[in-house]
Amino acid sequence: MGDRWAERQADMFGIVRRPNQLLAELAEAGITRESITDVVLTHLHFDHAGGVMREGDDGLEPVFPEARHWVQERHWEWATNPSERDRASFRADDFSALKDKGKLELVDGPTEIMPEVKVTPISGHTPGQQVVEFHTGKGVVAFVGDLIPFLSQVHIPWIMGFDLNPLLTVTEKKQFLTRAVEDNFTLVFEHDHLHEAATVKFENGKFQPDLVFTLDDPPGMGKE
Repeated sequence: MGDRWAERQADMFGIVRRPNQLLAELAEAGITRESITDVVLTHLHFDHAGGVMREGDDGLEPVFPEARHWVQERHWEWATNPSERDRASFRADDFSALKDKGKLELVDGPTEIMPEVKVTPISGHTPGQQVVEFHTGKGVVAFVGDLIPFLSQVHIPWIMGFDLNPLLTVTEKKQFLTRAVEDNFTLVFEHDHLHEAATVKFENGKFQPDLVFTLDDPPGMGKE
Protein backbone atom coordinates (compact mmCIF):
# COMPACT_ATOMS: atom_id res chain seq x y z
CA MET A 1 0.00 0.00 0.00
CA GLY A 2 2.99 2.29 0.26
CA ASP A 3 3.50 5.25 2.58
CA ARG A 4 1.40 7.97 0.94
CA TRP A 5 -1.49 7.86 3.40
CA ALA A 6 -2.89 10.54 5.70
CA GLU A 7 -3.32 9.61 9.37
CA ARG A 8 -7.10 9.42 8.98
CA GLN A 9 -6.78 7.00 6.05
CA ALA A 10 -4.21 4.89 7.87
CA ASP A 11 -6.60 4.57 10.81
CA MET A 12 -9.55 3.77 8.57
CA PHE A 13 -7.73 1.01 6.65
CA GLY A 14 -5.76 -0.29 9.64
CA ILE A 15 -2.38 0.38 8.03
CA VAL A 16 0.35 -0.58 10.50
CA ARG A 17 3.83 -0.37 8.99
CA ARG A 18 7.16 1.31 9.53
CA PRO A 19 8.11 4.06 7.05
CA ASN A 20 9.54 2.71 3.80
CA GLN A 21 8.87 -0.80 5.07
CA LEU A 22 9.27 -2.60 1.74
CA LEU A 23 12.54 -0.87 0.91
CA ALA A 24 13.82 -1.50 4.43
CA GLU A 25 13.04 -5.21 4.17
CA LEU A 26 14.71 -5.43 0.77
CA ALA A 27 17.76 -3.60 2.13
CA GLU A 28 17.99 -6.13 4.96
CA ALA A 29 18.23 -8.80 2.25
CA GLY A 30 20.94 -6.83 0.43
CA ILE A 31 18.65 -5.64 -2.39
CA THR A 32 18.51 -2.02 -3.54
CA ARG A 33 15.52 -0.41 -5.19
CA GLU A 34 17.66 0.39 -8.25
CA SER A 35 18.46 -3.30 -8.77
CA ILE A 36 14.82 -4.34 -9.22
CA THR A 37 14.21 -5.02 -12.92
CA ASP A 38 10.56 -6.09 -12.96
CA VAL A 39 7.44 -5.42 -10.89
CA VAL A 40 4.44 -7.61 -11.68
CA LEU A 41 1.16 -6.14 -10.48
CA THR A 42 -1.88 -8.37 -10.09
CA HIS A 43 -4.08 -5.28 -10.47
CA LEU A 44 -4.13 -1.57 -9.69
CA HIS A 45 -6.42 -1.27 -6.66
CA PHE A 46 -4.76 0.99 -4.12
CA ASP A 47 -4.07 -1.87 -1.70
CA HIS A 48 -2.06 -3.66 -4.42
CA ALA A 49 -0.40 -0.77 -6.29
CA GLY A 50 -0.28 2.01 -3.69
CA GLY A 51 3.41 1.37 -3.15
CA VAL A 52 4.47 1.77 -6.78
CA MET A 53 5.15 5.51 -6.48
CA ARG A 54 6.77 7.58 -3.75
CA GLU A 55 7.33 11.26 -2.99
CA GLY A 56 10.60 12.42 -4.56
CA ASP A 57 12.38 15.77 -4.68
CA ASP A 58 10.49 16.70 -7.85
CA GLY A 59 7.15 15.08 -7.07
CA LEU A 60 6.03 11.48 -7.47
CA GLU A 61 8.61 9.02 -8.74
CA PRO A 62 8.67 5.22 -9.18
CA VAL A 63 9.84 3.36 -6.09
CA PHE A 64 11.77 1.04 -8.42
CA PRO A 65 13.17 3.45 -11.03
CA GLU A 66 14.75 0.83 -13.32
CA ALA A 67 11.86 -1.64 -13.32
CA ARG A 68 9.33 -2.57 -15.94
CA HIS A 69 5.83 -2.71 -14.40
CA TRP A 70 3.66 -5.48 -15.85
CA VAL A 71 -0.14 -5.03 -16.05
CA GLN A 72 -2.82 -6.62 -18.21
CA GLU A 73 -3.85 -4.21 -20.96
CA ARG A 74 -7.54 -4.81 -20.27
CA HIS A 75 -7.04 -3.91 -16.62
CA TRP A 76 -5.07 -0.77 -17.47
CA GLU A 77 -7.95 0.42 -19.64
CA TRP A 78 -10.41 -0.33 -16.84
CA ALA A 79 -8.32 1.32 -14.11
CA THR A 80 -7.94 4.51 -16.12
CA ASN A 81 -11.71 4.57 -16.82
CA PRO A 82 -13.31 2.77 -13.84
CA SER A 83 -17.01 2.37 -13.15
CA GLU A 84 -18.88 4.19 -10.40
CA ARG A 85 -19.01 0.88 -8.54
CA ASP A 86 -15.24 0.60 -8.09
CA ARG A 87 -13.88 4.10 -8.79
CA ALA A 88 -12.84 4.52 -5.16
CA SER A 89 -10.61 1.44 -5.41
CA PHE A 90 -8.21 3.24 -7.76
CA ARG A 91 -5.91 6.17 -7.03
CA ALA A 92 -4.65 7.34 -10.43
CA ASP A 93 -1.52 8.89 -8.91
CA ASP A 94 -0.44 5.40 -7.83
CA PHE A 95 0.14 4.28 -11.41
CA SER A 96 -0.64 6.89 -14.11
CA ALA A 97 2.94 8.21 -14.23
CA LEU A 98 4.32 4.76 -15.11
CA LYS A 99 3.22 5.21 -18.72
CA ASP A 100 4.60 8.75 -18.95
CA LYS A 101 7.96 7.58 -17.60
CA GLY A 102 8.14 4.62 -20.00
CA LYS A 103 7.99 2.05 -17.19
CA LEU A 104 4.72 0.34 -18.20
CA GLU A 105 4.53 -3.06 -19.90
CA LEU A 106 1.02 -4.02 -21.00
CA VAL A 107 0.17 -7.70 -21.46
CA ASP A 108 -2.67 -9.09 -23.54
CA GLY A 109 -3.87 -12.40 -22.13
CA PRO A 110 -1.91 -15.37 -20.76
CA THR A 111 1.79 -14.61 -21.27
CA GLU A 112 5.19 -15.87 -20.22
CA ILE A 113 6.63 -12.44 -19.43
CA MET A 114 10.10 -13.84 -18.70
CA PRO A 115 11.50 -17.37 -18.45
CA GLU A 116 9.34 -19.45 -16.09
CA VAL A 117 7.23 -16.46 -14.99
CA LYS A 118 3.70 -16.56 -16.37
CA VAL A 119 0.66 -14.33 -15.92
CA THR A 120 -2.94 -15.42 -16.42
CA PRO A 121 -5.82 -12.91 -16.52
CA ILE A 122 -8.88 -13.40 -14.31
CA SER A 123 -11.72 -10.92 -14.31
CA GLY A 124 -14.33 -11.76 -11.67
CA HIS A 125 -12.83 -9.42 -9.09
CA THR A 126 -11.89 -6.68 -11.55
CA PRO A 127 -11.43 -6.89 -15.33
CA GLY A 128 -7.94 -8.05 -16.21
CA GLN A 129 -6.57 -8.92 -12.80
CA GLN A 130 -3.72 -11.44 -13.28
CA VAL A 131 -2.42 -14.41 -11.31
CA VAL A 132 1.38 -14.57 -11.33
CA GLU A 133 2.96 -18.04 -11.59
CA PHE A 134 6.60 -18.82 -10.84
CA HIS A 135 7.56 -22.19 -12.38
CA THR A 136 10.52 -23.32 -10.30
CA GLY A 137 11.19 -26.79 -11.70
CA LYS A 138 10.06 -28.23 -8.36
CA GLY A 139 6.50 -26.95 -8.54
CA VAL A 140 4.67 -23.69 -9.09
CA VAL A 141 4.38 -20.78 -6.69
CA ALA A 142 1.29 -18.74 -7.58
CA PHE A 143 0.61 -15.24 -6.30
CA VAL A 144 -3.17 -15.26 -6.51
CA GLY A 145 -4.04 -11.64 -5.65
CA ASP A 146 -7.73 -11.15 -4.97
CA LEU A 147 -8.88 -14.35 -6.65
CA ILE A 148 -8.20 -16.17 -3.36
CA PRO A 149 -7.11 -13.50 -0.87
CA PHE A 150 -7.50 -15.68 2.24
CA LEU A 151 -6.89 -19.35 3.01
CA SER A 152 -10.57 -19.70 3.93
CA GLN A 153 -11.56 -18.70 0.39
CA VAL A 154 -10.12 -21.87 -1.09
CA HIS A 155 -13.72 -22.91 -0.37
CA ILE A 156 -15.34 -22.17 -3.75
CA PRO A 157 -18.52 -20.29 -2.65
CA TRP A 158 -16.61 -17.90 -0.38
CA ILE A 159 -15.59 -14.84 -2.39
CA MET A 160 -14.92 -11.15 -1.79
CA GLY A 161 -17.75 -8.64 -1.46
CA PHE A 162 -15.73 -6.34 -3.74
CA ASP A 163 -15.93 -8.71 -6.73
CA LEU A 164 -17.63 -7.04 -9.67
CA ASN A 165 -18.73 -10.34 -11.22
CA PRO A 166 -19.18 -12.90 -8.40
CA LEU A 167 -20.37 -15.78 -10.59
CA LEU A 168 -17.37 -15.36 -12.85
CA THR A 169 -15.11 -15.48 -9.78
CA VAL A 170 -16.67 -18.83 -8.82
CA THR A 171 -15.97 -20.23 -12.30
CA GLU A 172 -12.43 -18.87 -12.36
CA LYS A 173 -11.68 -20.32 -8.92
CA LYS A 174 -12.82 -23.78 -10.02
CA GLN A 175 -10.66 -23.63 -13.14
CA PHE A 176 -7.61 -22.30 -11.32
CA LEU A 177 -7.84 -24.65 -8.33
CA THR A 178 -8.17 -27.64 -10.68
CA ARG A 179 -4.80 -26.67 -12.16
CA ALA A 180 -3.40 -25.99 -8.69
CA VAL A 181 -4.21 -29.52 -7.55
CA GLU A 182 -3.01 -31.21 -10.74
CA ASP A 183 0.32 -29.32 -10.87
CA ASN A 184 0.98 -28.98 -7.13
CA PHE A 185 0.75 -25.20 -6.88
CA THR A 186 1.68 -23.37 -3.70
CA LEU A 187 -0.73 -20.44 -3.38
CA VAL A 188 0.45 -17.20 -1.75
CA PHE A 189 -2.34 -15.21 -0.06
CA GLU A 190 -2.30 -11.43 -0.36
CA HIS A 191 -4.63 -10.48 2.50
CA ASP A 192 -4.37 -13.29 5.06
CA HIS A 193 -2.46 -12.08 8.13
CA LEU A 194 -2.29 -15.59 9.62
CA HIS A 195 -1.68 -17.90 6.68
CA GLU A 196 1.07 -17.08 4.23
CA ALA A 197 0.65 -19.87 1.68
CA ALA A 198 -0.82 -23.33 1.10
CA THR A 199 -1.04 -26.22 -1.28
CA VAL A 200 -4.50 -27.51 -2.21
CA LYS A 201 -6.17 -30.90 -2.52
CA PHE A 202 -9.54 -32.06 -3.87
CA GLU A 203 -11.20 -34.36 -1.36
CA ASN A 204 -14.78 -35.35 -0.53
CA GLY A 205 -16.04 -33.42 -3.51
CA LYS A 206 -14.45 -30.06 -2.67
CA PHE A 207 -11.19 -28.14 -2.75
CA GLN A 208 -9.42 -27.94 0.59
CA PRO A 209 -6.12 -26.60 1.95
CA ASP A 210 -3.46 -29.28 2.24
CA LEU A 211 -0.04 -28.14 3.48
CA VAL A 212 -0.47 -24.71 5.12
CA PHE A 213 2.37 -22.30 5.85
CA THR A 214 1.74 -19.80 8.63
CA LEU A 215 3.68 -16.62 9.36
CA ASP A 216 5.22 -18.31 12.41
CA ASP A 217 6.63 -21.27 10.47
CA PRO A 218 10.40 -21.49 9.93
CA PRO A 219 11.46 -21.31 6.25
CA GLY A 220 10.63 -24.52 4.45
CA MET A 221 8.34 -25.76 7.20
CA GLY A 222 4.57 -25.99 7.19
CA LYS A 223 1.65 -27.40 9.09
CA GLU A 224 -0.93 -29.90 7.96
